[in-house]
Amino acid sequence: MEASNLALYSLIKNNQKSFAAAVIEAGRVLNCDPNWLMYVMYFESKLNPAAKNPYSSATGLIQFTSATALSLGTSTGALREMSNVEQMRYVVKYLMPYKKYLNSLTNVYLAVFYPAGLSKDESWFLPLSESWVNANKIFDVNGDKRIQKSEITSYIKNYFEKLQKKLGIPIIPAAGGGLLAIAALVFFCSII
Repeated sequence: MEASNLALYSLIKNNQKSFAAAVIEAGRVLNCDPNWLMYVMYFESKLNPAAKNPYSSATGLIQFTSATALSLGTSTGALREMSNVEQMRYVVKYLMPYKKYLNSLTNVYLAVFYPAGLSKDESWFLPLSESWVNANKIFDVNGDKRIQKSEITSYIKNYFEKLQKKLGIPIIPAAGGGLLAIAALVFFCSII
């Protein structure tokens, strides 16, 4: 895949070519579509390696928590100081244990948000406390105070469709370069 064919390529603010190359390489190592990595990182941090959640320790491209950063041999402070290219090493290190599940955009997102849901089907409900649901109510699509895996799939699909309209740029790259799987995102039929 050419770096410029990577989803959201035009939204990469720093180290555009080298970051795109690092994401493509991460996709190869993790055996997942690199576009899905881009979508998740955009959703979590708008591709900003220094992004910090104002309500928690979550930091960086995939919003590493302090505990997660420590388990990876670094800190959120160190992650914030890294370039997007440097931080990709930790994205891969974090996702590596979940490699066999990274077969859909929903699962790549769940690996970051709630890894216990990776092997579950779309009808599964995340066993979250009311405060967790309230903190993540964007995913409670039907308002029942519970989050079902299918609601995450639905929300992500709608999020990127709206983003594409808002930005007026193709979020999903043109067909070619092995991107047949990403074309399915238009309809977002996540099959596990």
